[in-house]
Formats: sequence, structure tokens, C-alpha cells
Amino acid sequence: MNHPLPTFLINLLQDPEGGGPLTYEPNANKMVSSSGKTYDVEKGIPVLLKTSEAGHPEQKFEYARHYEKDAEVFHYEEINEHPVSAFENRRLHEMILTHLPKDPCMILDIGCGNGWVAASCLPQGHHVISADIGRINPLKAVTKYSSEKHVGLVADAFSLPLKNESIDIIIAAEIMEHVVDPKAFMAELYRCLRPGGKMIITTPYHEKLEYSLCIHCHQATPRHAHLHSFHEKNIPPMVPEGSRFELVIFMNKFLLKLYTHVVFKYFPFVFWKKIDQFANVLRPSALRMMVVVEKPK
Repeated sequence: MNHPLPTFLINLLQDPEGGGPLTYEPNANKMVSSSGKTYDVEKGIPVLLKTSEAGHPEQKFEYARHYEKDAEVFHYEEINEHPVSAFENRRLHEMILTHLPKDPCMILDIGCGNGWVAASCLPQGHHVISADIGRINPLKAVTKYSSEKHVGLVADAFSLPLKNESIDIIIAAEIMEHVVDPKAFMAELYRCLRPGGKMIITTPYHEKLEYSLCIHCHQATPRHAHLHSFHEKNIPPMVPEGSRFELVIFMNKFLLKLYTHVVFKYFPFVFWKKIDQFANVLRPSALRMMVVVEKPK
């Protein structure tokens, strides 16, 4: 069964290998590059990955397959079953959403997970592209939040199949700590950002990386697949030159440990934010950092 691609998505896409134009062939469920290379469109979702899944020179393993397997066993709903995690995710999402424009725009959700960006932004009239390097999460997102303004995309964040300066807002929530080269990751997102647009990145703050020994390869394996820890000093050198950026430190650990979510879950976001800021002044122990990068007009 064919699932036609919306025109707005077709107009944004380009060949991930070289950046040339792509032609959509709906009868064949394919996208064809000017060089003749073909890409599948599966259930209305373009699969636009480079021939080599190692999308970055430093990457030595096929991480597209790796994350596809992760998606098969990882269920975001299970995380939200724990009340503390549900509260933390809610406030994290609210922090991101406060930076979105009121007028409808084009939003790219990198590492779309359970599709929370689509769930929050579609009712506001925004277009949303739920993107992931694996096929499972984009399909789940567009199925759960079906809309003519919502599309899925399978793509590698190091070689996005999107035209230069084509996206208004790019959201990458809890993704950058997983990638091999954070600076290259930010540069590729920035390439796709329209002048005046923003990319909003969240990551654990000053995380102490922990490792365990893999029973198969006997190599040190980072817990939660976190490769990097970020803070105020190592983020600025990664930010694309000429851009404006803001760092926001939030989510006080001790407030969470005291189970204040039992009460604070009823508080409006603005009120909770002030309490959280005060707590981080009184006893600094933030768990999250948000980087908001704006491309000059």
C-alpha cells in the first residue's frame, strides 16, 4: 500500500550523499537522486541514510542497526510509569516548549522517541518532522499522532537529508550525549536552520560518566550509552561561529530526591521554574542543561 508523501516534505529533502536533488516516485515508493541512487519510502516515511551507516568518519560500527535494535526493546511509556521520571520529563518538555514561537512553523524533532514533540506542537498548528536513525520510532510517532502536518523521516543526524536553511526550529532532547562528535552534530543541525531559527538541545548537566565491562567484547561500555558529559565550559567551543546562544541549567536533584513532585506537579511551570532556580542557587545540583542556539537573520 502506497502512502503519498506531502509536498511540504518533498520540497525540504535532498540526497544525504552529496546534497543533490531528490525526485519522488510514488508508484514505486522510492526517492531517486540525480545520480540514480534510490531510497525506499516505507509506509510514508523516507529512509534517507547513506550507503555507509557510519555517517561520521570517526564512527567504526554500524550504529543505525545498533539503534534500531535499541528501539525494539526500549519503551518510553515504561519510563513515564515512575512518578519522579514522569515529572522530570514533563518539566523538561515544558522548558523546551517555552522557546517555541507562537506562529506556526516547521519543527524538526531529532531522535523523536515517543513523539512527544508532535503531541505538543501539532495542536498549535506547527508542522513536525519526527526523525530518527531507526525506522521504529518515526513510524510509531506518525501512527500515534496522525496529521497532514506530521511526517516521519529516517535519517542520520551527521548527514541530514534536508536542504540548507530549511527548518525553523530543531529540537534534540537528550541526544547529544550519545553522539560520537557533538561539535559536528551541532554544525549539521545548524546548517539546516533558517536565519532567525533556533535549535534547542537538552542534555544531562555535568554528568559523571560510568562504565561497565561488556561480557561479549570485554570493553568498557558507558552506562545509558552516554559518551560525553557537558557543562558551561565545554559547550561554547562547540557552538557554530557567529550564532547567539543561551545556556539554561535546571532540574534540582535534591528537590527530586525529596519527592517534592508530589506537590510541585500541581504547580504551573513558571512557578516551579522559579523554585527550581532558587534551589540551584541555594544548593547547586542541577541535572539538566538546555542549549538554545539562534541563527542570525
